[in-house]
Amino acid sequence: MRAARSRPAYAVRPAHAEEGVLDDDLSQALWETYRMPLDTGCSSAAARIFTRRCLNRWEIGDDSLFGEDVVLVVSELVTNAMIHADSPEELRLSWRSPSLVVEVRDTGPGQPYVRPSDDSEPGSRGMEIVDRLARHWLIAAGAGDTKTIRVEMVSP
Repeated sequence: MRAARSRPAYAVRPAHAEEGVLDDDLSQALWETYRMPLDTGCSSAAARIFTRRCLNRWEIGDDSLFGEDVVLVVSELVTNAMIHADSPEELRLSWRSPSLVVEVRDTGPGQPYVRPSDDSEPGSRGMEIVDRLARHWLIAAGAGDTKTIRVEMVSP
């Protein structure tokens, strides 16, 4: 009699370095998730390329209005992490139609917030943009100074 072979709870398949890793985890049943490390050599441009590739893989289209909004939110969150955090760590994109979740994890004590609009001061509108495009967003505290900014967006 043969012993039954158990299958792993999730499948992890390596992809190209800039495409991250595909992770179909049972704890997030039916969510398709891609991760990209945000190490020292990473840029917000690389995060935008990664995001466009994910959108195309999900057949959302990075040139659709929704796709452009997702790329903009990713760019704002990654840029904020690079400027204001001690160390950006990871970008994570998860899709289960019609919801797309963007998560950026970093280390550092600062907390993002929506600043009042001031037309006289350039910049400082990143979280205002995120707030307007998101269904909702939150900050999840992790171990030590680690935090994750989680943004849910809904495809029309």
